[in-house]
Amino acid sequence: MIAVEHVGEAIVGAIEKGKGGHSYTIGDENLTWVEFLERILSILGKKKRIVILPTWMVRLMLRVVELQHRLRGRESGLDPVRFVAIQTRNTFFDPAPAAEELGYGRGNLEEAFKDTVEACLRVKL
Repeated sequence: MIAVEHVGEAIVGAIEKGKGGHSYTIGDENLTWVEFLERILSILGKKKRIVILPTWMVRLMLRVVELQHRLRGRESGLDPVRFVAIQTRNTFFDPAPAAEELGYGRGNLEEAFKDTVEACLRVKL
């Protein structure tokens, strides 16, 4: 997870200090989906049970979606069944090296989450 302000700072840092042809993995903090959802629910003042489906079950459901797409003559932008492997895996990294090299700030994710929730609540559907 990363706050949008830190994305901007990382972009500026990459332009000013980055090495040509080098890529940077940026972030503030590694969170699981459960941790992320719990923080959002906390901001909303709600307590809900979070259920994580097993990968095999998600894959099975997406095979059904894939079949529905095929029957309607549609194509997905991604292979949904293969994408499950990425979506259901914890892929953590150490954001410190990029933050140090590019000079972007870290932290205040709680504030970023609050701002996002407030912005979503202001949107009229």
